[in-house]
Amino acid sequence: MYMELKAELVALDPLLDPKNSRSKRRDNLVPIDNKLLTVLRILGRGMIVQDDLDHSGMSPDMIRKTFKKVTGLMSRHLFDKYVHLPKDDEQMARCMQMYTDVGLSGAFGSMDATHVPWDNCPAVLRNAHVGKEGFPTLTHNCVVSNDLYFMAVTRSKPGSFNDKTLVRFDSASERLRNGEFAHVKFTLHDKDGRAVLHADPYLVVDGGYHRWTHLLCGYGRAADEQEAAYTARLTSVRKDVECAFGVLKQRFRILKTPVQFRSAAAIDAIFRCCVVLHNRILVADGRRFLGHSRQMALPAEAGATWGSHQSMVGLSIRRPERPCFRGCARTWSQSSWC
Repeated sequence: MYMELKAELVALDPLLDPKNSRSKRRDNLVPIDNKLLTVLRILGRGMIVQDDLDHSGMSPDMIRKTFKKVTGLMSRHLFDKYVHLPKDDEQMARCMQMYTDVGLSGAFGSMDATHVPWDNCPAVLRNAHVGKEGFPTLTHNCVVSNDLYFMAVTRSKPGSFNDKTLVRFDSASERLRNGEFAHVKFTLHDKDGRAVLHADPYLVVDGGYHRWTHLLCGYGRAADEQEAAYTARLTSVRKDVECAFGVLKQRFRILKTPVQFRSAAAIDAIFRCCVVLHNRILVADGRRFLGHSRQMALPAEAGATWGSHQSMVGLSIRRPERPCFRGCARTWSQSSWC
């Protein structure tokens, strides 16, 4: 995967490789592996330029220029290649099947926003970028599939924007509202258990978004047990987008620490670059091995998967015989709490 990434970047900008440069300056003779690995080190560890002087063989100014060049190339030219909504009915059916397996037929992704701390926010912009976190941030509205694959990301917006404002800048939501996927069919069941065919899939969101047809959230105040159980299920499934943010920021810790750049466009390029690398890692490792493990959610004696919809009535789930974590004599099979 690293060699493929290097080949793509050299194809976009041949001067990244000193073999294609006619300049005799020392900075231009640095091997491309030193440049690319330094950029990945900064993204992964959240380091600053001065931390990479010893091993990179580049000057501080060259490190800054190379970092901005590589993240800019990936943001402009590789983002649409690796971050996109389902391109055909087969990809859409695969995404929708993940949510059908967990009880939300018709959904194909989850939507939420995440914030990136902006340490060097200009003072004149501070008031617009300070939101609920209490410090300047840039926010991105994202659409994520159930296996943590990013399907859409908006450009960076001020941290004071709420979900209702961010979704109006989201091209994925606009495509849904324009009926681009209105031909996609899925099956729901009415209160009598009869299968009813519906069209136009939706995204799972929290209560901060608009009550649009293609954005589905739980009940703020449930009227009965059925609505409460439905909201609990939807809230549990919607954790995939929160999990995706956590995985992304643990892989690329530059998104967790306050970013030192003064340009919002540079931070936007960094976030989009990290999303591209994240999706490439998922594809390289195999998307079926990541995300939620549905097979482990059922007891072994069930002999069923989430997709088979077999009855679970009468099955007994036995707790493992492990000592209580507080050190008492009881085990988990006897009591869950001391």
